[in-house]
Amino acid sequence: MRIAVFVLGKEGYSLACKINGGYEKTEIYAPLKLAKTINEKNIIFFDEPLSKKVSKIFNDYEVLIFVMALGIVVRVIAPL
Repeated sequence: MRIAVFVLGKEGYSLACKINGGYEKTEIYAPLKLAKTINEKNIIFFDEPLSKKVSKIFNDYEVLIFVMALGIVVRVIAPL
């Protein structure tokens, strides 16, 4: 099962790492602005709006986990 975890901040990244530790095929996505504060190679940084990134990869994963406010998630996935 492929899992994508989306984070928007450093604290969210810490939680995503805990999720990542329990599953083999987990990929963590974070905005490019976090590349300076998160120095890890196992993270996929994106420089486009969250809604565009999610719409591009929506069908590539069985599970999408969002570590952020629920209102953001609803606005991002509602059009899909």
